[in-house]
Amino acid sequence: MLGRIASMALAMGALITLAAQAQDLSKYPDWSGAWRKPPGVGNNFDWSKPAGDGQQAPLTAQSRAIFQTTAADRAEGGLGGDPTGLCLPHGMPRMMIAVFPIELVVTPATVYILTDYTTHRRIFTDGRAWPNEILPSFNGYSIGRW
Repeated sequence: MLGRIASMALAMGALITLAAQAQDLSKYPDWSGAWRKPPGVGNNFDWSKPAGDGQQAPLTAQSRAIFQTTAADRAEGGLGGDPTGLCLPHGMPRMMIAVFPIELVVTPATVYILTDYTTHRRIFTDGRAWPNEILPSFNGYSIGRW
């Protein structure tokens, strides 16, 4: 009986050691906490410049034409090419704007991006290969590596 108890204790010790190693997050970045943009900052790329055309983004001719068309539509009260005005999800990359705080939860297999602004996002870091077929989605499908 004593031998059985000792064997069980040894097995439990091994399991605890393995569990501790499996949860050793020290090799992953500590991105804990809420990430947000500074107060008073808009959704500009360059915070030192005014919004809209004042950003002076280096756009291609095609992108410049789209920008001007959507800006003119917004000026007339339209949606300006904004799909969220039609109650569609934000999608990438807009869903990553930190309008509200973003929380990053890092695990060995997945990084979860949580926000109250839009739906959550997952980045798989478990070593999986890309699937043969990716179903269309607003959030996309992400695989990362450490």
